[in-house]
Order: sequence, then C-alpha cells, then structure tokens
Amino acid sequence: MTRKGASVRQRRVSTELRALRLARGLSCADVANAIGCSESKISRMETGNRGLRADEVAAILGYLRAPAALRQELVDLVRAGEHRNWHAIHGKLPNNWKDLIGFEAEATALYNYEPLLIPGLAQTPDYARAIIEGTHDSLRTPS
Repeated sequence: MTRKGASVRQRRVSTELRALRLARGLSCADVANAIGCSESKISRMETGNRGLRADEVAAILGYLRAPAALRQELVDLVRAGEHRNWHAIHGKLPNNWKDLIGFEAEATALYNYEPLLIPGLAQTPDYARAIIEGTHDSLRTPS
C-alpha cells in the first residue's frame, strides 16, 4: 500500500522497482546487500512509504539490469517528482478545487455508472443520433 500523498510519479517508480526485483527472483535483502542499505529501506521504497532519491533508484535499476530506456525514464520521473505540481505552484485555487485535486491524487481507481446512456466512447453513430433526435423534436433530421 502506498503512503497517502505519494505522487503518481513515485507510485509508478515504486511499482516498477518491485516488478523488476520480482522478475529477477530476488528478495529485498538481496537488493539491499547489493547496494549497501537495509532491507526495510528497499521495502519502503517499493511500497511508497519512503521518498525516492534518483541516485538510489539508479543504483537499484543498475543492479536489476533494467533496460537503459526504462532506467532513464524512471530516474527522470524521480527527478521530476522533486518539482512541485501545477496546483501547488498556482496557490490561488478555490479551496473546494484543492480538495478535488487531492481526492484525484489519492484515487486508485475510477468507476463510471451510466444508468440511462451508453458512455460516449462506446456509442455508435446510429445510437448517438437516436438519442439526440429523441430528446427534442427540433433536433430530428429531415426524412
């Protein structure tokens, strides 16, 4: 479980670190011994209960023999995580917006319930046309 407030960037890096370690069949202790830190530190990094540092992540990725492109992407994400997000920079947002942004940042899933319509991305042109024409007589296409 990632810590409350862990950024999406950090969650992505943490998830990748764990997946790479498991794919190599290694334990947290194996990685910790290889880079010279405690087993609990590796575990906390993978669960998002500890902040990430670019040099530590690079060392772990090197030990796990991560592909160069993935290694660069993840280290860049860690470095980008040091920068404040746009909503933290622009402090003039209404309080209720800040709450909504906080809820979104902490969300782990998104559910959509459409009791009366098929969601827009799943609509066919004929279905959309029938719904539009059925809402008001003036929107009917001439026959």
